[in-house]
Amino acid sequence: MMLMDCEDFDGTVREAARVLKPSGKLFASVLHPCFDGNHEHGIGRQGQGIEREVVVKNYFQPTQWEQPLHKGTTPVVWRHRTLEDYVKTFIRNGLTIIDLNEPRPTDEQAQISTSIAWLQKIPLFLFWELRK
Repeated sequence: MMLMDCEDFDGTVREAARVLKPSGKLFASVLHPCFDGNHEHGIGRQGQGIEREVVVKNYFQPTQWEQPLHKGTTPVVWRHRTLEDYVKTFIRNGLTIIDLNEPRPTDEQAQISTSIAWLQKIPLFLFWELRK
């Protein structure tokens, strides 16, 4: 849950691939690049509750911005990369994608809150399984 935060994304993936044994596996998760991003200029959200919508303003523009975490006050650095950026960086550094998951809550989990129920409509994360 940190690849989307790396300033030197290519260098980070290159180093991870370097230290993996042959046929070693790397498991990674990121905020889903299609549904999370710069909420002002890239990928935003509108509405409330279960009818909340994702609004894509500019998916193809990789960007960086500062904004506090939800309900926070201290700004943190956020980065948006496209799905293509992730895939090409993995391939360029000798990694093969062997599995990909977009987790969604079960009906039982969705009963916990509207925010969790909303995640039955769109994925918030991507889970990668990669092999050297």
